[in-house]
Amino acid sequence: MKIGLIEVSHWHSGMYIDALVALGENIVAVSDRNELLAKRVADKVKCRYYTDYREMLEREDLDFVFSFGRHVDMPDIIESLIDREIPFNTEKPCGIDYKTVEKLTEKASEKKLFTSVSFVKRISIKVQEILDSLNKIGEVKYMYFKYITGPPSRYIEWKCPWMLDKKLAGGGCLINLGVHYIDLVHYLTREEAEVKYSLILNKVYELSVEEYALVVLKTSKTYSVVEVAYTPCHKSEEYFSIIGTSGRIILSEKKLIKCFGKQKEVIDVKENEYFKFVEETINRFKGRDKPIASLEDAAKVLKVVNEAYSRALPNTSN
Repeated sequence: MKIGLIEVSHWHSGMYIDALVALGENIVAVSDRNELLAKRVADKVKCRYYTDYREMLEREDLDFVFSFGRHVDMPDIIESLIDREIPFNTEKPCGIDYKTVEKLTEKASEKKLFTSVSFVKRISIKVQEILDSLNKIGEVKYMYFKYITGPPSRYIEWKCPWMLDKKLAGGGCLINLGVHYIDLVHYLTREEAEVKYSLILNKVYELSVEEYALVVLKTSKTYSVVEVAYTPCHKSEEYFSIIGTSGRIILSEKKLIKCFGKQKEVIDVKENEYFKFVEETINRFKGRDKPIASLEDAAKVLKVVNEAYSRALPNTSN
């Protein structure tokens, strides 16, 4: 299978490339607006490189594409892939306006195209364990997802300064990190969520994008809190708390703790989520199966993100 990668300067691209190489897949071409970075990646995997992804799509006979890019550019890239009927996986959030992604979803659906989106948490051990335990936890009433990570300056160091420009990124930690957990609310409840409360702050770094976001979401039976942030501490922290009528599941320090009455089970959930995601995505495409998450899922998540930004408490959003 001949694989291409678009806009490989994205900080996640290396994880995909490492996974594809380890899986023995054939990367034939890469592109990036930064020629130096495109050439560096091409030299590493011994393939051709382009500075314009459109030229790459015209010249190369590709079976599958892994797409990245600036958030503001993602819809154009995705549309180019759909127009050429090239199956793909794209990084989230797929754009900055959910209505644009909805239109792309309709277009891809008409062509019955495989459109995968990198909501990698869905395929993780922790989420699979939670799904397997839903029959024991009872009716889920409350969920809390927290992910706190390092400073926004990391994106400058990673050659992605556009991440700190609201016009190019669409926002900060919510549209970048929070989308994973909003998607988990949808995935675990099988319902779309509405925003009940939104707090968007940039008091530490005072950038055009937020470094802290807290959103309260509601489905028909469940209330959820999603909290994400960029902080001066380089150690990341991920925490889940899922409370049902018959039990609770906690994720803390890469340990999943299941509590059902007096019973308690602890599971180690250390894993390479991106490797697992790439492997499963390739397998599903080859097996003519549905992707782990689709453009339709991304549109639903981005709708919540757009609503959270628009409904942020007065004098707190940027």
